[in-house]
Amino acid sequence: MNTTNPSADLTTFTKLAATVLIFILMGCTHPNQRDLYSKVWSGRVDGAIEFHVATRPEARYLLLVPPDYAPTKKYELWITLHGIAGASEDALCEWYWYAKQRQVILLAPQGVHQIRNRKTPHLAYWEYDKDPQAIVQVIDEVCENYHVEGNKLVVFGTSAGAELAMSLVSRIPERTAFLGLYGYGWSKELSVATFTDIDNLRRHAPNIALFLGRGLNDEKFKNDGTATADALRSIGFRVKAVAWPGLEHDDRDFRDETLRYWDAVRGHPQKEPSWTFDLAGKWRAKFVDKIKADGVCHDDPGPSAEARSATLPKFDDKTWQEVPVPMWRTKWVGDWSGDRWSGDTVMRKDVSVPNRLGGRDLIVNLGLVESLDYTYFNGVEVGRTTTDDPYWLWKPRTYAIPGKLVRPGRNVLSVRFFDRCGGGGITHAGPGELRVSAQ
Repeated sequence: MNTTNPSADLTTFTKLAATVLIFILMGCTHPNQRDLYSKVWSGRVDGAIEFHVATRPEARYLLLVPPDYAPTKKYELWITLHGIAGASEDALCEWYWYAKQRQVILLAPQGVHQIRNRKTPHLAYWEYDKDPQAIVQVIDEVCENYHVEGNKLVVFGTSAGAELAMSLVSRIPERTAFLGLYGYGWSKELSVATFTDIDNLRRHAPNIALFLGRGLNDEKFKNDGTATADALRSIGFRVKAVAWPGLEHDDRDFRDETLRYWDAVRGHPQKEPSWTFDLAGKWRAKFVDKIKADGVCHDDPGPSAEARSATLPKFDDKTWQEVPVPMWRTKWVGDWSGDRWSGDTVMRKDVSVPNRLGGRDLIVNLGLVESLDYTYFNGVEVGRTTTDDPYWLWKPRTYAIPGKLVRPGRNVLSVRFFDRCGGGGITHAGPGELRVSAQ
């Protein structure tokens, strides 16, 4: 669809919203991700529609609208600006999953940047500085044709897209409610000269909540972001800055914490659990069934009898290797390292439950698991994610544990995961997110 005609009426947009999922996640699935990105642009994926900017026809944007969009209802408008590398494309897909769950409108501007030696089209970083008004025009078009709540924007930026997001918000601070920046920060202290109209920004910055997230192992920015956070506070932003030990530039373990901050800012704080058991740290793991990673992605046959028996509380795992969690299996030492194997792996962790919670319902949060999982508590399955689940690759694994399985004292949590194409593991979870909890 081409939006060169600004008089497109609301009926047309409503029909679109009711019949398509724009930027459908068929274009954000594993393993042939690059090919599917290419199909999105060529129009060969059903339901994937790209829009064009009138003043800059080669610039595109992708739009997700809730399938039950109603013109009488107000919606939050989320804008996500990703970086240049493939991992940022993955981040874009993950924001799609969260937007679907929360029934918001998601706008993802796309540019024409081409990575060197990249032979296939891809979701491209928008080089905003080359046409700073084009992205504002995109926002105007969406706000004009959809019922956006208070015309207040929620903006997320990753890596190079984070600097782009900061530049965008500095131009329209009066229209911005929340800003999340990840893998972001100048190696030197932020200069107010970066912004177009610093006086206008100072007037509106106190009304903008800003989440600044970065990994302390960020190979692109060696500092911890303190100078950037202080500079943003000096302008007036309400900054929450979080630096995660062990995370690198392209690690993406911030979404849950970002949205908790946003919920609190808008007066809808998430209820904190009454008890938590931290699952981060050492687990025991064993490769139950190895499949040679030969460049082909394998279907999951389901847990083997050996894997199921390894989930039982009385199973002896003393000879199993201790491994760190969260972390990709390929970064574990020994026979795990590299992408030589796919297949069936079981991980176990003892969970100590206080006497007062025996028989109480619990919740387990595993963050992101690559690729598919069956999760057990004291040998009984409490949840699974398979390729039959929509958006399975980007789905945070959260499962309910029935109280009848919960004993005072020692309990055993087991995760059987199957990595289809190499890699695998409990790979991503922000601080405090990997846990068993009780409300």
